Amino acid sequence: MEKDFISGAVGALFCTFAGQPFDTVKARMQVSKQYAGTVDCAIRTVKGEGGLALFKGFTPAYASAAIENTVLWTIHGLFLRNLVSSNNEDSAFRKATLGKWYG
Repeated sequence: MEKDFISGAVGALFCTFAGQPFDTVKARMQVSKQYAGTVDCAIRTVKGEGGLALFKGFTPAYASAAIENTVLWTIHGLFLRNLVSSNNEDSAFRKATLGKWYG
């Protein structure tokens, strides 16, 4: 269970790290019409405020993603461990139950 929790938190960290610069540029372009495009917005942000400006808002974005991912993967792991049959085959019951929980 600890591995699932940690995996969710680490996955959220990398996902937020990779996506936050894009989200920052998108948000700036939505608020202001002073940019000619996506690349212009990114370049002007980095030149004007430095590279770390692309990561503004990282903490709340990571907190949200970490909560979502840790809960998801912890519950996923619990279901997998509790629904595995004794001979480890993928039963129809197991697939149906997991499908029900994950939509």
